[in-house]
Amino acid sequence: MCISSSVKARMITEAKLHPALDLLKSGYPVAVCTDDPLIFRTNHTQENKLVQELLGFSDSEMREVHNKSMGYAFN
Repeated sequence: MCISSSVKARMITEAKLHPALDLLKSGYPVAVCTDDPLIFRTNHTQENKLVQELLGFSDSEMREVHNKSMGYAFN
C-alpha cells in the first residue's frame, strides 16, 4: 500500500482512512511501499514513517510488518 498516493489521487480523503491500516493492525501481511515516487513525491522512508505514526507502531513492529510481507511474497 502507498497511503500518500491514495490521498493524492483522492481515493481517500485522509491518510488515517486507508483500509489497509486495519489489516496491518490485525497482523495481516501488507507491504508498505510507494506507487510512483516522482509523481506522488514520497519514498519508502516517508511511507513507513507515516504508517508508524498513524498506527503508533514501534520500530520493531515496523520490522515485523516488513518481515511478514516478505515472508508472504516469497513463500
